[in-house]
Amino acid sequence: MNAKQCVLTGLIGLSFGVGFAATQTKAEAYSTYKSIPHALRGYYISYRDNDSLKISQHMVVGGSPLADSYSYHVTKVNYSHHIYHIHSYMELGSRSYYTLKLNHYAKAKIKSGNAHYQKVSKARYYYFLNHFNPDYTYSYDSGPVYKY
Repeated sequence: MNAKQCVLTGLIGLSFGVGFAATQTKAEAYSTYKSIPHALRGYYISYRDNDSLKISQHMVVGGSPLADSYSYHVTKVNYSHHIYHIHSYMELGSRSYYTLKLNHYAKAKIKSGNAHYQKVSKARYYYFLNHFNPDYTYSYDSGPVYKY
């Protein structure tokens, strides 16, 4: 009797699994956009890597405080599993094509390469670019932490 119950339970579980798999639709998690989606647009700062990103609808501007910035013109964006592949080009005498890979791993945080960026206000972004101070680092929990 115990063997009968095991076999019966196995058959019920197998039939349920086959029925569930037959009714499930295939989910495509890949999208293509002509411009950068609203969720990704904004001003981002990486205090640890001393870098910044300004992401708008058709441009990504990357730069460091008190230094040059580089503008990438967006041609299309591919999105899959929280990762954005931003296909763009840069004009420096001739046109150079780039693909920027951004991992949108939290609501206000992205990762590009080894740099982790946090979304900030426009005022904090421009203050960071114009007032670089090498004597402090920034803690996301408590603000500026001075090194002595």
